[in-house]
Parts: sequence; C-alpha cells; structure tokens
Amino acid sequence: MQILNLIRIEAVPQKHGELEQTLLSMADKIRKIKGCVSHHLYADLEKSGTLCVADKWESKEDFDAYLDSDLFRVLIGAAGVLGKSHDRMTFTSVSR
Repeated sequence: MQILNLIRIEAVPQKHGELEQTLLSMADKIRKIKGCVSHHLYADLEKSGTLCVADKWESKEDFDAYLDSDLFRVLIGAAGVLGKSHDRMTFTSVSR
C-alpha cells in the first residue's frame, strides 16, 4: 500500500516567492526521509500564486512518521504564514 499526499497552497501575493523558496529548500530533506518514494513541487497554471506539493510514501507507517516530523510542521507552518489558504488530500493505493 502506498500513500499519496497532496497539499495545495494559495500564497499571499506578496509572499509567493518566499513560499516557493521555503518549499524548495525543504524538498531534498523530505526526499531523504525513510519511506519517501517521491516529492515534487508544482505551480497551478490556472490559478496564479498557487503551489502544490505532492509526495508519495511506501507505507502508512512511513507517512505517519513524516506527519509527526519537524519538516512537516515547518511545511504546514509556512503554508499558514505565507498562504492565504491551504488544503490537504491523502489517497491510498493498493497494488494487486
């Protein structure tokens, strides 16, 4: 079972660059966490100033450890301070 986690952040207009740099500075650190299959950053082409974070995890245990990590707390803190709004969606996939 793998977990896909998506976070969409609509940046405060004057803070878009700061949010982008914060997310970029964290990307390699997140990719090195045990169980991280992939971690990518995307810009929403239809909604200017909106960034998306997409990461995939090997297992629920690895994902739960990430949710309890300082890196995740910093990411969510940055979304709260530099973003007008943010939401998170989590999907589970089961291979057969």
